[in-house]
Formats: sequence, structure tokens, C-alpha cells
Amino acid sequence: MEHKAKSLLTTLLAALIIMALLPTTAFAASNKKVPAKVSISKVTASTNSVTVKWKKAKNATSYRIYYKRSGAKKWITVANVSSSKTSYTHKNSKKYPLVGGKKYNYRVRAYNKSSKKWGSYSATKTITIPAVPSTVKMAKVERIANNKVNISWNKASNATSYRIYYKKSGASKWTAIANVSSS
Repeated sequence: MEHKAKSLLTTLLAALIIMALLPTTAFAASNKKVPAKVSISKVTASTNSVTVKWKKAKNATSYRIYYKRSGAKKWITVANVSSSKTSYTHKNSKKYPLVGGKKYNYRVRAYNKSSKKWGSYSATKTITIPAVPSTVKMAKVERIANNKVNISWNKASNATSYRIYYKKSGASKWTAIANVSSS
């Protein structure tokens, strides 16, 4: 009888020890979660900003967005955002400049706060910032016949076409009359 009581007590004690360890083991397992690799779905650019969009990564609690000018070696952290966000707009600034006509690379990485682990970097996406044309400088305006003029100007950098406007003397409104590709 005494042997059965000791055996039952040993079994109960072992069960209590296992139950006491279970929450710790479960917590330790969740602490080892590594975020999945981020997949960038779209990168778009305007003359002064770039928007990066990605798909939500499993086990991510935040994301870090990196950029660099094409050809540069060093990646720059441009932002950290919460896991509730799946996009970020990088605006041109003194600290994080964007130059028209230049190419930039972007990548994103997920982080898990409880495990303190980083996921793999996303694939790099490259985008060119649209270049803003310089101001057009008129070269010559000459009358060639009644109601006809010849207009010429110096080529503007980054221009792909030109829109010609005119207004009558004394009028305040300009009217577009032609789109041309040469000067």
C-alpha cells in the first residue's frame, strides 16, 4: 500500500513539474520566431518621393526600409514602421535626398520584437526618379508673314517635348497651340 502511495505521489509530482514547465516551454518556442522574408510588391516614384509597398511578412512586429543610390556601397535606413503598415513613402529631404534622373535601390526587412530576430532582406527593387526639365529660354521670335511667327528656343535639359502657348496682347489667358519634340 505504501508503495502504491509513493508511486502515485511520484506521478502527481512529475505531472506538476511538467505542467509548471509547459508555459515556459511554449513561451520559449514563441520567442524563437524569425520573421519571414519580405516581398516588395510595388515601387513608384514622383519627382520628390518614392513609395515602397510590400506584402505582410509572417511573425513581423515591425519593418525597416533601406535605400541607396545605385552604385553606392552603403545602405541607409530611411524608416522603421509598425507591422500594421505595408507601405512607406520616402520623401526627398536633406537627410535622405532623392535626385531627379538618378536610380535608387530599395529593400525591406522584417523584425520580431519578442524574439529579437530579423528576417532576410527582401529582393532589391530599383527605380529612377523622374527628372524635372529646366526652364526654357527663348532664343528668337520673328515674324515671317502676316499672322505667322517663327519661334525658337534653346533645348531644356530633361525635356522630351515642348508645349507652345500664345496670348493676344493685353489678354491675361494663355492658350496652348502645339506640342512639339524639337526646339
